[in-house]
Amino acid sequence: MLSKEQVFDTLMLIVLLFVWATFPDAAAFLWQLVSMSMSQLLVKLPFSREMELEADAVGLTMMAKVF
Repeated sequence: MLSKEQVFDTLMLIVLLFVWATFPDAAAFLWQLVSMSMSQLLVKLPFSREMELEADAVGLTMMAKVF
């Protein structure tokens, strides 16, 4: 099964190829920058924040069991 990041990257690649074919220079470069930023904000950062919160909860649970 594909992860959300892989699906998002694949869709962005398809759009980027279309943009590069239509507008070879500036517009395609700008789209690439926008897609990388969108990928960071929509896919990668929420996942890392979720993992960080889970790690905090597990750490607090482990500390509570020790004392």
